Amino acid sequence: MQEKKMETSENPAQNLAMGALKQMSSEERIVFGLYFYENLSVNEISVILDKQKTRIEEILDKVFDQILQSVPADSTLDSAIINILGA
Repeated sequence: MQEKKMETSENPAQNLAMGALKQMSSEERIVFGLYFYENLSVNEISVILDKQKTRIEEILDKVFDQILQSVPADSTLDSAIINILGA
């Protein structure tokens, strides 16, 4: 059986973010994808997933924290990660 390998990017910041995504729950990945890839608002996501707006905000906060924590404190990638997240 051949194992699938996750594609790596030339961008180290994106690679770190992808590593953090692997550690997230499926709910967190879904919210992340809807917010960043589908460009949906928190309100739109809350309607689609039938969850309170505050719950979606909590999930996004947790996702942001997980991604930022995946970057070493002394890393020069801090600003690159922040740019990716739009924070």
